[in-house]
Amino acid sequence: MKLQVTPEAVKWFKEEMGLEPGEAIRFYIQLYGSSGTKHHNFSLGIMRDTPPSDASLSTEVDGITFFFTEGDKWFLDEYEMKVTVEDGELKYTFDQI
Repeated sequence: MKLQVTPEAVKWFKEEMGLEPGEAIRFYIQLYGSSGTKHHNFSLGIMRDTPPSDASLSTEVDGITFFFTEGDKWFLDEYEMKVTVEDGELKYTFDQI
């Protein structure tokens, strides 16, 4: 399980969500839609949040922390998630590992 956020995606978060260095984005699971993984009917949500002590998967890029909590990390079991930007929108890619 791995989380990668490209510099272009970090720029998108800073511009669209007004993030400053030291702030964080939480990825969370919602029962809705599809994500391109084996977890049908589940998709990702994003929100500005403070990383808790149980942030089991996180990465920091250009001063911004991106994370999953312990309760949501199951979503990436056997996957590497890459966050990029395509046509001005966030794009999530899931590669099985």
